[in-house]
Amino acid sequence: MRPSATDPVPAFGPLLFGRARDKVPAHALQAESIAELRQSFGRLIPDARWYRQAPAPPSRQRLFSPLITFWAFLSQVLSVDAACRTAVRKVQAWWALQGGGPMSPNTSAYCQARARLCDERLEAIQQELAQGLERNVSSTQLWLGRRVKIVDGTACSLPDTVRNQAVYPQPSNQKPGCGFPMLKLVGLFSLATGALLHAVYGSLRVHDVQLLRQLWSALTKGDVLLADRGFCSFGCLAMLQQAGIDSLMRLHQRRSVNFRRGKRLGKDDRLVAWTKPSRCPCMLQSGAVCGLARDADGPATAR
Repeated sequence: MRPSATDPVPAFGPLLFGRARDKVPAHALQAESIAELRQSFGRLIPDARWYRQAPAPPSRQRLFSPLITFWAFLSQVLSVDAACRTAVRKVQAWWALQGGGPMSPNTSAYCQARARLCDERLEAIQQELAQGLERNVSSTQLWLGRRVKIVDGTACSLPDTVRNQAVYPQPSNQKPGCGFPMLKLVGLFSLATGALLHAVYGSLRVHDVQLLRQLWSALTKGDVLLADRGFCSFGCLAMLQQAGIDSLMRLHQRRSVNFRRGKRLGKDDRLVAWTKPSRCPCMLQSGAVCGLARDADGPATAR
């Protein structure tokens, strides 16, 4: 463990900051129209993804089809001006190029169409892109031949509806009616590609470590997990060790360590032992974790 250092492992430096990467063409990031966006990314997200695969019940023909709505939504996400009216203007321009007639600038139809986008299809596209990037990772992008994955958490507000308040309640320090429902997200990223590999979510009352357990299947033996101090606990480290996964985390602020103890391995490098807690932490209450704590022979070592 290192008591104080900015760069936990020097070899991570080129991966995190200094290594030159293939640049995304400027025209792709600065696409001003839906046509330009489709030209840049269409081969990665083919139109067939949004075509109906089976006959559907009769419905009126809409200008905002799932295909056009998806590209308008992607354009909105990538644009500095993320207003819905800007996305609709881009659809208007595209529709005019197709020889279409007049189109209303009202954003209502677009917002409704965006809400109808299939979550499962969006997730399938994201997974296909992330896995494709992972397959193209070269040996030079790995750390000592190993894949490094990063886990991190965040939170966002949701529309203030009765249903959202029931499932994702607002922070307890806010008075009822004076706050918004809050959703907690924990994502697993690839250090080599920067891609989001998987994400899970829950309410603010669910600890990040509990959400990380839902991502366990996305980690494989030999991986290295990079995380912040919120994930640094005996239970988390012991479970990762048992699965053959090494981890790099800053020391949790509530855990005190005497760096004069333990075995010195080198400059700013010391091997210390953590003793398993007498009872399983409430955030990790499960048969698997508690069984691990009982069966572990002696203390776990953390470096």
